[in-house]
Amino acid sequence: MRENVDFRFAGIEEVERLGFGVEENARRLREALAEIPGLEPQPYGSHTTRHAYHLFVIRYDEAVFGVPRSVFCKAMQAEGVPLSEGYPVPLYAQPLFTNRAFGPFRVSEAMDYERVFCPNAEHACRRQGTWLWQGHLLASREEIERVGQAFEKVYQYREDLLRVGVEGS
Repeated sequence: MRENVDFRFAGIEEVERLGFGVEENARRLREALAEIPGLEPQPYGSHTTRHAYHLFVIRYDEAVFGVPRSVFCKAMQAEGVPLSEGYPVPLYAQPLFTNRAFGPFRVSEAMDYERVFCPNAEHACRRQGTWLWQGHLLASREEIERVGQAFEKVYQYREDLLRVGVEGS
């Protein structure tokens, strides 16, 4: 499904080829998801010319889609799509920040990450965030189409997911 490339040794042509492939697959996936209520891929910024897609982020709206996010992600995983619920807490609440574990890097002592509260980030982490890793966008066109079909299938059978549950939920 994925190509493994060590970019340190790949020629610039190979990096460009893979980059354009990732963007094209992301475009295809975005188009497939546009038809499914409750799923909103992260939009491009107005000045974006290229996107590296470290993550392919999808905002999930449980009220619109109709099943809890955890059930949705497990159903996608059962379809062979390793969709993640993302970070359990925002980055500023991760131990790296709260413990100021920046290693040899010096950071201003004025910033107290334990006092930071960003309600939108909290909500996204707890209720809306889902993502695919960038490597999944290195798949073939056919595989990306299959991923899009898996999203459609899970949406189509969402009421069944609530009736029978998803193993492990």
